[in-house]
Amino acid sequence: MGEIVRSIRNQTLIERGKACIHRLSRLNIMTLDQSMATVNVAYELGYWCGLSQIELEKLEAAAYLHHTGYTELPLPLFHAEKVFAEKERKVLEQHVTYGEVKLKNPSMDEDVLAAVKHHHERWDGTGYPDGLKGEAIPIMSRIMAIADAYVAMVTRRIYRRPLTDEEIITRLKAESGKAFDPKLVGVMITLLEVSPQLLTQRLYTP
Repeated sequence: MGEIVRSIRNQTLIERGKACIHRLSRLNIMTLDQSMATVNVAYELGYWCGLSQIELEKLEAAAYLHHTGYTELPLPLFHAEKVFAEKERKVLEQHVTYGEVKLKNPSMDEDVLAAVKHHHERWDGTGYPDGLKGEAIPIMSRIMAIADAYVAMVTRRIYRRPLTDEEIITRLKAESGKAFDPKLVGVMITLLEVSPQLLTQRLYTP
């Protein structure tokens, strides 16, 4: 019975997350394709890392919700396609705190909330908001960090083209043990080398 209740609660969070990415799309902060790609990659990476079904549902919810705090930031920040200056990056970093505040309530799953809050922590402890290091960073946050980075690398920007799989693998290896969990990087590289279609085969209907 407990598993069923947890699953229902997770599905409710997923639906809330789908509403969130639609709002981000309407505000022209992120496209639905970008948001859904991040969810997809996070889910597949989590699956191949051995997460349970309940954990995967929580990860999916967190991946949908992790940019909730963007809605509290100045919209012009998202409409200027350029490399952010230091001052702009500091403002952007506040989205994890805003997201935690917006999502925190007695019914919110603590694992999902922690995943949202810490998805910009770095394996070497130089991330934000709390400077967590290594396995002190929630596993779902570590997964989402790689998923976010992957989607960013395959997305065309005004200042660069999308990266190839080979270029992405090179960057992942360079950041292994720095930004990213080395074990998760290994799984991600295996997916890219052996079966990259797994990262895009799961369909979503937000």
